Amino acid sequence: MLWEVPEDHTYRLDYGFLKHLVNGCFEVERISGVSMLFGIPWWGIFLAKLPGNVAIGILKFLDRIALRMPSLGDVIIVCCKPISERLQR
Repeated sequence: MLWEVPEDHTYRLDYGFLKHLVNGCFEVERISGVSMLFGIPWWGIFLAKLPGNVAIGILKFLDRIALRMPSLGDVIIVCCKPISERLQR
């Protein structure tokens, strides 16, 4: 089920915890989201009933929202670089 952590994952993180996790050790260069509404019941069936170009248009639109508002995305991508050791002391 979508809410269960897969066997090959150690943690399931949300946006706030993910930002907290990297704070202090990494400099966040970019945070973006991907996909929206994947876990909504019947979402796939609804999209399948639409014409292909309409379904793709909806998915692209939702991806654009998730890109700009990562906390709404189904997947959050955080690109970081280590903070210099000199700055951590």
